[in-house]
Amino acid sequence: MSKRVLLASTIGAVAKSLGDVCRANDATVSFLDQGREPLKELLEGEHEVFLVEYNFLEGEHKDLIARIRSNDKLQDLFVVVYASGDLSKEQLVRTNGSNSILPAPFTDSKIIALFKRAFCLPKQCLFLSDSNNEAFSLAIVNMGYDLRRLSGGEAALEDDSPEAPDFIIAEYDLPGMSGVEFLEHARESEKLKRVPVLIAYNGRDVDAIETILKVDADEVILSPFSSARNLKRIQDRFPLPPRGRRLRALVVDDSPTIRELIASMFKELD
Repeated sequence: MSKRVLLASTIGAVAKSLGDVCRANDATVSFLDQGREPLKELLEGEHEVFLVEYNFLEGEHKDLIARIRSNDKLQDLFVVVYASGDLSKEQLVRTNGSNSILPAPFTDSKIIALFKRAFCLPKQCLFLSDSNNEAFSLAIVNMGYDLRRLSGGEAALEDDSPEAPDFIIAEYDLPGMSGVEFLEHARESEKLKRVPVLIAYNGRDVDAIETILKVDADEVILSPFSSARNLKRIQDRFPLPPRGRRLRALVVDDSPTIRELIASMFKELD
């Protein structure tokens, strides 16, 4: 899937660095030429994502985001304001109407998360299993999730791909490192410590279930894994993005704090 991105910047070197990261994640990147009207370029180029530097939103461009949002043809444009660091509450006012704020450093993981929101990409499930669970795997895919399978916990902890999964399902009886042991190691991993981990247990042993509960697994899935009850619990906990449309809300309030609060609530829908 090609992702058309337009970059507007006051610092060429920073824009090039950010553009390189976007290209590495399958985006087609264009740079706004100096003196070129951004609105015209956005309309003619049919871009899907607009990455604009915070300092670009000054002078004649200070109301650029408001003009974008008032243009009917750009209602689905995903606008990202990027900056060299975190922005203060006062600075955030200038970004009103944007879909996201991207502070440096601009890493693969940040761009991947951004593109997931911008293009309504499916959430990724990492399934750790060395068993034949084809029915469960097929059910996860058919629900609309992006599924990756690895044979054990060691492989997941050593995986060097930049993208962290949205959630992990680990079988309890994995060879070598068990599902419970993997969960304990994942909680200490910088990459995986915030990723929800569900333990799938193909049994009814009370002691085993108590062991899973003691390590504070996010969910316990009992066999049959592909039961309607289990699949509904997964979908309720990890809602899929809307297909073919993007949710948008207009918040009218003179308090930046209230606007930020409501915006954060809508971002949770992603």
